[in-house]
Amino acid sequence: MARKWIDRTLNRPFRALGYSRQLIDANWKLYAENVRDPYHGSLLHLFNATFGIARVSQEGAVSMDPSGGHNVIHARKRTQERETRAYSQEKIRSYQKGFALADPSLLQGKPDPLIDTTTTIQSIFPVLVIQQIANSVATQQIIPKGPSRMELVSTVFTYPDDDEETVSTRLKQANLAGPAGYISMEDGYAIELVQQSIVHGGDNASFIELGGTGRKLEDDLVTESPIRGFWHCYRELMT
Repeated sequence: MARKWIDRTLNRPFRALGYSRQLIDANWKLYAENVRDPYHGSLLHLFNATFGIARVSQEGAVSMDPSGGHNVIHARKRTQERETRAYSQEKIRSYQKGFALADPSLLQGKPDPLIDTTTTIQSIFPVLVIQQIANSVATQQIIPKGPSRMELVSTVFTYPDDDEETVSTRLKQANLAGPAGYISMEDGYAIELVQQSIVHGGDNASFIELGGTGRKLEDDLVTESPIRGFWHCYRELMT
């Protein structure tokens, strides 16, 4: 399963356009949960919901290998009118219709003939992520730095046969992710808040069961199965 999606995203020779590094004061497993959570993107990220990059109402699904460690979250944008109407009616907090882009070209691009999704986030157990957001293609490496700190190393790619316009689009849309990304700048802070809560709790323990205990694959983006899959795989290795 994992190889099929790697070949789909990195489907021909590629070259690196640039790198970024981010230190986050949180345990690395909190970020591993973050990239496996299909619906936090439209609830946490104002940019995602407002400009239709990722919404739980999109057509999408989760694919997972038998171990639960490797998974792919993939989504395809429906018509903008339908998506916007659904979010406006539901009064989603992260949807702000008064916001607009001073430079709309940030979200303008052209479909890759070999990639048919709006967003694909592939998590390869334990610490590698391959992501495609619009025309931006990148990898993320999670590097543990101790129980309460991690580093996130991102590499942005293009393909050698891309024309100058496409390379420019990939570079511009690289600003969607990364340490100060329009989408992902909240991720680091969010998991730091979780880390602080865990530390302050000392030896206390709690358990919240969201959506059951299984790892059933879903044909939508409202599921915790990828997170449960990660922990099932991690527990098997640690015991």
